[in-house]
Amino acid sequence: MIRATEDGVCSYIFNHEPEASSIDVIHGGKLGSKYRYGGGLCAVEIILSRPLEEGEATSLEYRTTFQKDNRLSEVRRAAFGRSDNIDFAVEFRVALPRQAFWCVWEDHLLGQPVEEERTSFQGRSIHKYIPFIEETVVGFRWSW
Repeated sequence: MIRATEDGVCSYIFNHEPEASSIDVIHGGKLGSKYRYGGGLCAVEIILSRPLEEGEATSLEYRTTFQKDNRLSEVRRAAFGRSDNIDFAVEFRVALPRQAFWCVWEDHLLGQPVEEERTSFQGRSIHKYIPFIEETVVGFRWSW
């Protein structure tokens, strides 16, 4: 869910790993411009279905896909402001990792987790509902 803290909020910048092969907006907007930052970070603008005025909220759902042969071992997402009602899931389509953890990091790209909690698989995915996050980096890591 995105809640506007000012008038005229038209988009959401989704920072993601450079290994992402596709990003699909399922609900709430459409893809816009793509960006590359230093240090290997990439981003895509998701243009909201309609501009939001201060205090208004809308839901946004998107899916990031990685290549089958990619041996990625973590996915991190940063919240630079406050984000509410986040449903975070990673689905494994080929092989299941041996173990997985829900983590908090100090940085979007660098370092080891400062907190981690073992998580269990739900079928072929790992999943976490987060009521809210603010000024943090969270995500999953796993080992093959």
